[in-house]
Amino acid sequence: MPTSSDEALAAAQASLLSALTGRRSPPEGFTEAGVQAMGEILLGKRRRAVARECSALGDELGSSFASLFAEYARAGGTPASADPWVDAGQFIDWLRGRRPLTTRLRASALMLRLRRGLPVRAMWISDERRLVVAYRLPGARVRSFRV
Repeated sequence: MPTSSDEALAAAQASLLSALTGRRSPPEGFTEAGVQAMGEILLGKRRRAVARECSALGDELGSSFASLFAEYARAGGTPASADPWVDAGQFIDWLRGRRPLTTRLRASALMLRLRRGLPVRAMWISDERRLVVAYRLPGARVRSFRV
């Protein structure tokens, strides 16, 4: 059963996390510059993990990847999951609402969604008039083919 000190610690951690994500001022005992610097470091770490997980993001977005990811991260606050592939999928979903996605990014999103949920997914690529079918094999291996 949580004690009052546990609840106080949880509140302090939530306050610091909000400050690190740029959503509020730093809690007592922390400097603005220090919290901002650490927030930028953590944002860079998160961005690099997403780029490793989905190389199409960096390739397709080029020099705008960093600024777009920072905008996405600040708009959404903390990620829903610590898994970078979940963050990558959510970033692609966020991008979808702001710009048309390339076929490669749409295919990457399809592959990311296969890691959980249904073991088979499909996507129509209208400009190529092709259907991409992707499936998950045992051991979390993902394969796809085009028809």
